[in-house]
Amino acid sequence: MRLDDLRPTQNVDDRRGMFGGYGPHMAVGGGGLGLVALVVISLLSGVDPTRLLGGGGDNAPVAQDEQGNKPDDAAYQFTRKIVGSAEDVWSAILKSRGVSFVPATLTVYNDETPTGCGEGQSSAGPFYCPSDSHVYLDLSFFNELADRFGAPGQFAQAYVVAHEYGHHVQNLLGVFNRDDGQSTGASSESVRRELQADCYAGVWAYHANAEFSIL
Repeated sequence: MRLDDLRPTQNVDDRRGMFGGYGPHMAVGGGGLGLVALVVISLLSGVDPTRLLGGGGDNAPVAQDEQGNKPDDAAYQFTRKIVGSAEDVWSAILKSRGVSFVPATLTVYNDETPTGCGEGQSSAGPFYCPSDSHVYLDLSFFNELADRFGAPGQFAQAYVVAHEYGHHVQNLLGVFNRDDGQSTGASSESVRRELQADCYAGVWAYHANAEFSIL
């Protein structure tokens, strides 16, 4: 990907090295990897998409050198640029439709962290919490995509981030307030939200490439 013209977001909460190793594990509502995202990544990599549902990964605290640099700083800066481009794309789209845009906060962490939706943990993968409008990401998930699941490449990583930001757009549009009374099944509201967030990831990719030539 070409990232030269992307603006890194300033809406960041960097919690790497904080909060790790305490508290009970609690389920967190929000996005997850997304159904179509699984299919896209499996098509790119030839990996069975059900393997991507397992979570896991190396959750050791993030080390840093004497200058305070961390080994995942490149992934951190990459993610900031993807989120910054999502802010630019969606603020323009929503403004044209008379919807006020309020940016989400990108929260990066390792192992586990408190969230507005309960205790967040890296084994859940990237997720969005509508209660606090934060996108939560343990950057080691990118290593999972490349090393464990055979899905390397920046676009696969960017797509996952854009999917979670798609959940934030849903939140701004009131999608999380809808309830069809069906909590499970292929036609449930939660499944439709995941599919729509995947669609929004595609919307981001199209507009980001048209404006910033990222591909």
